Amino acid sequence: MLSIFAHDRNPINHFPPLIDRLKNIATPANDGLLNNVVWALSNFCRGKPQPKLALVEPAIPYLAQLLSSDKTGVFPDVCWALSYISDGDDSRITAVMNTGVTGKLIENLSHNDASIVTPTLRTLGNFVSGSEAQTQAVVNFGILDNVQKLLHHPKKNIRKETCWLLSNIAAGSRDQISAVVCQAQIMKAIIGLVEKAEWDVRKEATWVISNIATGGLASHVHDLVELGAISALCSVIDVADIKILMIVLEAIECILRVGKNSERDYVGYVDECDGLDKIENLQEHENDKIYKKSVDIIETFFGVEEGEDENLVPAINGDTYEFGLPVNNKTMVVGETQQQPLQPFNF
Repeated sequence: MLSIFAHDRNPINHFPPLIDRLKNIATPANDGLLNNVVWALSNFCRGKPQPKLALVEPAIPYLAQLLSSDKTGVFPDVCWALSYISDGDDSRITAVMNTGVTGKLIENLSHNDASIVTPTLRTLGNFVSGSEAQTQAVVNFGILDNVQKLLHHPKKNIRKETCWLLSNIAAGSRDQISAVVCQAQIMKAIIGLVEKAEWDVRKEATWVISNIATGGLASHVHDLVELGAISALCSVIDVADIKILMIVLEAIECILRVGKNSERDYVGYVDECDGLDKIENLQEHENDKIYKKSVDIIETFFGVEEGEDENLVPAINGDTYEFGLPVNNKTMVVGETQQQPLQPFNF
């Protein structure tokens, strides 16, 4: 293996020899050599800047062939290579999907080896980050029937990658959002992760809820609320991550708007979850966008009801009532002591 690299330090020149080695995968000199070739190819594909698709594309069919072989020892590096190649625009995703690996990748999600599951999730996550058609192709292969258990996986990174994959599907069409929302067990697990998981997992799970709330139909929002999404979102309001905080506020805003249009008391739900207090505290936030969004939510959904003026609420002073009106930031009391003296009549 070392002879391939002995006299040339330019990585690009090493691709053809590596691919030539892969062509003989049916009868390799030995499994150790095959493992080294796939490992080297995987590392080339992960290079920065990313190798051009035209350079690595010839290797994709051989990687796909390996994925369907019985040589499971190379599966992790094969999956990582496919994930690196498919990380990008739709053309890169298409180049990998066209080899027919989607079904095999989904099968590998049930593998007991986390070193195989993790890059498999990354590759499939790349697929569903592409066009609506690419996302739908993965959904049609039954991806949603194969990820529920992964949301409870002991490996944090697998739970995180699974949430990221689901958030990409939830960012798709209304039909794709429906496909996610209809998976009640998945949604319950996601909401649980928003409330209690490690932060890396929690924020990816929050994206799932936010994408559904902001991009879905009113019926999707109602389903979220029934599953406890308001409480979960309110539990994230006081985090320090500005980006996540903003998507949480946007999700709550959308939920409250749907509730208002549907005459459902989602405002009360937010208040019961201490959401109102947390949003009010954000009016002191140093980030201007967070401040403005919190003010908008309060004024739009938690403002004084029409026809009421909090400044006209009577205050008790001894045995009498006083009605205050603001004048220059002070309260002018209108009562007996403030009446103007009677003017004499002129005859």
